[in-house]
Amino acid sequence: MKKNILPLGSKKNLSKKIYKNKHTSNKRCRNYAKDDAQLLLLAGIFLSVAIITLASITVSLANVDISIDKTSFIKSDYDNVRKEFGAALKDRLSGKLSFGDTLIFTYFNDTRDIFVFFIESLSGNYFDAEYKGLTYTNDEPDGIICFLKFGNGNEFVSEVISYDIY
Repeated sequence: MKKNILPLGSKKNLSKKIYKNKHTSNKRCRNYAKDDAQLLLLAGIFLSVAIITLASITVSLANVDISIDKTSFIKSDYDNVRKEFGAALKDRLSGKLSFGDTLIFTYFNDTRDIFVFFIESLSGNYFDAEYKGLTYTNDEPDGIICFLKFGNGNEFVSEVISYDIY
């Protein structure tokens, strides 16, 4: 048996403190266990409510019927196609404008056919371009004039446009 070495006259008071500390620490442990259980129960209830709320929001959003009107996007699509078609023509015809109308017409039609294929197959839109002629500066050809038509079945945009090709 282990014997505690204590200063004289304090054995009686120390035993009361040890008893009190043991007694109060047991109460605290029981209180902490109750608090932890209550927090765990509260967290479980919160998670259940959150899951039910999330499920109801998901069901509500799944039943919403949103129809997007494609006609509102035709102008931005056409602007993109017009810009890219001009860049493709510039790459294809750069330095070749003085070779004659036959070669320019052939390159123009090849570029148009590539655009028609990709636009109609990938996006379902309609695209057509028609060669109209060349623009001149000081009797030197420096650009091309063409007629573009773009549509999506409901709405069409058409324009005569000039591209600068150096």
